[in-house]
Amino acid sequence: MIFHIVVGLAAIVLIVGLFVIGQYHEKKHPSFDWLSYFVIAAAMVIFSIGFDQISNGLNNIWFWVSMLAVALLIYVFIKLSKVSKKKLINLDVFKNKAFACAVIAYLLLQFINLGTSFVLPNYVQIVNHSSSLIGGLILLPGSIIAAILNPWFGHLYDFKGAKLPLYTGTWICLVGCLLLTVFGLSLSTMMVVIFFALMMIGRQMAFNNTMAEGMKIQSDNLHTDATAVFETGQQYAGSIGTTVMATIISTWQKKQGSYAQLTAHGSRIAFLVLVVASVIILLCYWTMFKLERATNKD
Repeated sequence: MIFHIVVGLAAIVLIVGLFVIGQYHEKKHPSFDWLSYFVIAAAMVIFSIGFDQISNGLNNIWFWVSMLAVALLIYVFIKLSKVSKKKLINLDVFKNKAFACAVIAYLLLQFINLGTSFVLPNYVQIVNHSSSLIGGLILLPGSIIAAILNPWFGHLYDFKGAKLPLYTGTWICLVGCLLLTVFGLSLSTMMVVIFFALMMIGRQMAFNNTMAEGMKIQSDNLHTDATAVFETGQQYAGSIGTTVMATIISTWQKKQGSYAQLTAHGSRIAFLVLVVASVIILLCYWTMFKLERATNKD
């Protein structure tokens, strides 16, 4: 039924789009690099399927075979991009180290978002024995508050600069993750709601503004490629976040003892991973702003 509902929504979007989306630019017909496309598509598919094997343990041979295949395909893609006149994506975007830092921070914020969105409903249902309805509703207040505040977060970026929303948002997100970690063995449903809302507000304050800052420090002629990096990367970051969280929790659930308590212990380790991710984001921002200052001086 979930998939049926999504298909209906997609049909509505398609119909509405046909009436409101027009042709705003002169049509161009550039040649398409089909070979590079199939190479990178194969790498993405193999990565998605192969990374799921991590749930069977790091000693799973298919995980390492998949990752090796992905590395080889990416190497081939880079080589093709250097010699082909029909570039699928201009890899020069990554020569800008400040931009690369922004991308890493952006992807880790999505990692945190999807990771917690997976762990918390399961925690509430398994550890606190709440219904699936409650498991879903616990994420709603934080999501609504973050959505309402989102225009103000953009206002902060426009009038106060990037540092305030990026640093402040990540620190708030870090505090939320720390609270989940500290109380991870005995989180009440209300505590989950409050801590997730805190984390979500901080994450949202930094998320879109990180992309805005990354686009600002990138060359104008590479904006299209930079957008593609952000948009594609966040999908994989979310997928990895869900897989890593699920693997950590399932590893603990296989141990001897109470299933609920084992789930709580596994969730606490998962929250600790999110704390580490938040710290890495702060380091990425610090490096990004340092590189920006050095570039402006030059």
